[in-house]
Amino acid sequence: MTPTVPALLAAGAVLSLAVAIRPGVPEQARALVPPAGPRPRGRSPTALVGAPLRRILGRDTDPAADRRLGRIVVVGVALAFLAPPLGGLWLAGAGCHSVLGRRRARARADRELLEELPEVVDLLRLAVSSGFTIPLAVGVVAERGSGRLAAELARARHSSDLGAAFADSLDEIPSRLGDPVRPVIRVLVGGLRDGTAVATALERVADEVRTDRRRRAEERARRVSIRLLFPLVCCVLPAFALLTVVPLLVSGLQGIRF
Repeated sequence: MTPTVPALLAAGAVLSLAVAIRPGVPEQARALVPPAGPRPRGRSPTALVGAPLRRILGRDTDPAADRRLGRIVVVGVALAFLAPPLGGLWLAGAGCHSVLGRRRARARADRELLEELPEVVDLLRLAVSSGFTIPLAVGVVAERGSGRLAAELARARHSSDLGAAFADSLDEIPSRLGDPVRPVIRVLVGGLRDGTAVATALERVADEVRTDRRRRAEERARRVSIRLLFPLVCCVLPAFALLTVVPLLVSGLQGIRF
């Protein structure tokens, strides 16, 4: 026999009432059971595609980067099936965008390092001049700083706490950050290994890095006039011609009678 609509409504009401009055878990028992953590999310298909490709390219897997690379490859393959030239153009454009993005990020990191370097050298010089040993001065600067050089100094200090030679830990920093930090690291390593005067050498390095930063600022200021040529030529001059030259031409043409 087919159930009627009132019977179905009555059954639904009974089930709702049963759910509403179901016995709850006592607070004492709930306190004994640890709360369940978030359910682990499975990897997306694009991440499953991008992770092997990043390993083939010799890079560490990163979930966000794996998903981006997987999306690029999936879209490129789909476009290649629809129109092979579009797929090739898509992959070429994505590769150029990735290369340019890495170059911009590297250039931005280098600029931030060069801007951070004079303050770090000044802090090291002040700490050493105040009577701190080189490890203590490096530790203080690493705690107060927030840039890449401060992070590398903190890493070197942590390595020395674990038993590595502090001079060797400092000597590895230029290989990760580049040549701009080599003079200050050379001074610190020389003070640790040879006992040279660190304060005087740091003062000289501080003068050099401040002069270099001033020179870069002057170069950027000189490039401003060149960068202003584009908006001047493309925006200001057409508007000037539209407001001044065009009315004169229109009035002159109206005065000419054929």
